[in-house]
Amino acid sequence: MREITNAPPTSTCPEPDVWTRLAAGLLSPAEAEPLAQHASTCNDCGPLLHQASLDFATDTTSEEDAFVSQLKSSRSGWQRNLALRMAEQSAPQASKPEPPKPKVPTPSRASVSWFPGWMRGAAPVAAVLLIAISFWFWTANSRALASTNMLIAQAYSEHRSLQMRLPGTNYAALRQQRGSTSSRLDLPSSLLEAEAQVQRHLNRNPDSPEWLHTNAKIQLLEGNDQAAIEALTKARSARPTDAAIALDLATAYSERAASTGDPTGDATALQLLNEILSRDPRNPVARFNRALVLERTQSYPQVIADWQQYIQLDPNSGWSIEAQQHLDDATRRLTGR
Repeated sequence: MREITNAPPTSTCPEPDVWTRLAAGLLSPAEAEPLAQHASTCNDCGPLLHQASLDFATDTTSEEDAFVSQLKSSRSGWQRNLALRMAEQSAPQASKPEPPKPKVPTPSRASVSWFPGWMRGAAPVAAVLLIAISFWFWTANSRALASTNMLIAQAYSEHRSLQMRLPGTNYAALRQQRGSTSSRLDLPSSLLEAEAQVQRHLNRNPDSPEWLHTNAKIQLLEGNDQAAIEALTKARSARPTDAAIALDLATAYSERAASTGDPTGDATALQLLNEILSRDPRNPVARFNRALVLERTQSYPQVIADWQQYIQLDPNSGWSIEAQQHLDDATRRLTGR
């Protein structure tokens, strides 16, 4: 096996905060793999990734651990195949001899002390292990997000208080108005559990766009529109092209307009929804929500067009039945019949 050749810091080293984002699970596997491979041979970046991983090495709940067992990425065979593929990519290719390289002084023991002794055998092994560690943190964050969002979707379906749709939720009839509960004890237990999970993760990483977005959905269901707007605005600054964040931000502005009577909220919501539909005209949630916002502006010809297009996109669900009811109402208002 080859000896590890640890390189000194170079201009190609990423910014230090990248390692925190990697350990926090905020990067996709495609982004994480080259970073972890770089860290495995860099005296400066390797310790940064190691420390960041320790900072985020907190226990997950039993519910989150149970949920990850359902995911493809948690299965040992899938992870083993990933590690083998990375090892093949990082191993030297016999058919392509490398040109002679200048000799590099052997690093001191201290410069690689962040590696356990048994890892100091081969760069591919070190790279795979580092990637596996980083990938575990990414997977842990992803499973926690997924389980929390499932709880929010459950709360939405059990006690739907929003007329507008949230992405990823199943159909449920509108049952109550937001803010009609007299106590937090009257909120769905699934929503309270999701709130506790979100708070724990935001305490560790308050700038995470994913957890800010998840928190905003809870705030929407509880009727805290301004808190939702603030969280979604911060999340969108980090994920400006994320359609799901923009969708929920439009909902937050529209709900605030409905509760305060301020028409500027509907104008902002329409702007966001128009942007989404200009990029993705077949987005059913954006189409449904825009029709609802337009109803308040009494733009009935466009309302009718949006409901008709929605029913074409989604002809056989509970949402389409609700859309047909809105379409019939808008047609009566436009024609006076």
